[in-house]
Amino acid sequence: MLQELDASLVSKENYARAKMAEKDKTIGGQKTEIERLEKKAKTLEYKIDILEKTTAIYEEEKRNLQQELDSRSQKLQRQASEKRRLEARLQGMVTETTMKWEKECERRVAAKQLEMQNKLWVKDEKLKQLKAIVTEPKSGKPERPSREKDREKVLPRSLSPPPVPVSSH
Repeated sequence: MLQELDASLVSKENYARAKMAEKDKTIGGQKTEIERLEKKAKTLEYKIDILEKTTAIYEEEKRNLQQELDSRSQKLQRQASEKRRLEARLQGMVTETTMKWEKECERRVAAKQLEMQNKLWVKDEKLKQLKAIVTEPKSGKPERPSREKDREKVLPRSLSPPPVPVSSH
């Protein structure tokens, strides 16, 4: 019985050792798996860190580019506004100059017209006098032609207005 008991104990001990060896093997496999997963976790953490740093760099670059874009946009708006203001100012100057020259031309045309009417009146008067001389009987004394000072004086031409100076601001 002792031998049986001893054999039973040895058998149980062998069984327990086999079970323990199996458990040790399982634990060893699990330790290896844990180490592999920990290594993988560290690698992923490193990659995450790199991605976060890269993201921060890209976000900073994006902010800088947005600021530059906003700055250029504002500059373009100011330039467009300045251009519209300048165009309006130039248009006003063109309109003003055009009106001045139109008035000057009208005044000159009126003066020239008056001068021509006066010349025509003088020629008409001379023609009337010549007709009177031609149709007058030969026996009578010819009528004296009117003097030059009796005629209406012709107005002298006025000077053109000076050109409008173009100021640049």
